[in-house]
Amino acid sequence: MDLQSKDCSFQTWSDLVFCLCEQGTQLLLFTPGYKWRPVRFKALRMRVGVPCFHDWSTSKAHILNFALKNISTAYKQPRFAVEVILVGGDKQQNGTSFSISRSIADQYTPSVFYVDNINFANSNSSQGGYMSWKPVAYTEEERHLANGRMVHQYGLNTTSVGYVPSYSIAHAFYGNLSQLNLSSMNVSFGNDGDGYYAASNYLVWGGLIGYGEAPLDGLSMLILIIISAGLGLPALLILGGGSIICLKKLAKKRNYDKLMVDPGVN
Repeated sequence: MDLQSKDCSFQTWSDLVFCLCEQGTQLLLFTPGYKWRPVRFKALRMRVGVPCFHDWSTSKAHILNFALKNISTAYKQPRFAVEVILVGGDKQQNGTSFSISRSIADQYTPSVFYVDNINFANSNSSQGGYMSWKPVAYTEEERHLANGRMVHQYGLNTTSVGYVPSYSIAHAFYGNLSQLNLSSMNVSFGNDGDGYYAASNYLVWGGLIGYGEAPLDGLSMLILIIISAGLGLPALLILGGGSIICLKKLAKKRNYDKLMVDPGVN
């Protein structure tokens, strides 16, 4: 799914809401419509379905791709960051937690072996939810090591109801937010020396959000085939070469024994 808005002017991107239900995951997208002002965006695109977590997509999870393309600013070297407000879980529960886990594969994110995870508190009627992403963004649609940019997460903070904008769709969607866990975090893209956004005028960051527990990172079939070929072929060569050498030595020994038994044989 691609959602693209061209030549739009707005102050805030109000909400992107995932409804996580027992029967599955419903994706609800809301476009902003409040407090407009002339901040110019040539293109804003959000896509569901990115390669970063391709093997993890399930009926209870959706892959989110956040892309900024050809955005005009008044700065020579703009650097973008987003603030994410997380709403979920009963306030009586343990709350929302942040953790970093090690990944065993970098097939879709070259040289990145860590996964950032946010776990939402369970409630009496649900298993909670999660949001996972690898701390890397890319400056081209084709993702390679050369066009990767680091993603920085600046902690997960408890947030009060008053911090949520009054025009946010969260009030209409959840009702009384005071009974829910509210958290916020800032995420920025790029490091000093990489040119920031002006170097490419394109930036894409992907993650996975879903219901229940975050899936464990595993090896895809392609990686398993490559590993099997890389380890199996040398093993077969060693085994085959060793067998040939043993057979030749055994044949020489038999010929030598035959000469010793029958000296008349030339």
